[in-house]
Amino acid sequence: RVLFRSPFIVKKKVLDAAFIAVILYGCESWFSAGLKKVESLYMGALKALLGVRISTANDTCLVELGYPRLSDLVKNKQKEFF
Repeated sequence: RVLFRSPFIVKKKVLDAAFIAVILYGCESWFSAGLKKVESLYMGALKALLGVRISTANDTCLVELGYPRLSDLVKNKQKEFF
C-alpha cells in the first residue's frame, strides 16, 4: 500500500531494481522459450506503474516509459552474455 502512495520516480526505481531483475533472472539461457507469460507480467507491471488500464496499447506504454520490448531486452542480454 505504501508503494502506491510513493512518487513515480520511486516506483520506477523499484520496478527496475527489483521486479524486472527478478523476472529476467537467467534470461540468457532462454533460447527457444516462449515469452508470452513473462511478457504479460512485464507489460502488466509497466501499466501498473503508469496507472493506465490493461486495455491501453503496449507500444504506448513502452514509448511513454522509454523501455524496450521484452523480446529486444532478452536478446540484448543474451548478446552481452555470449
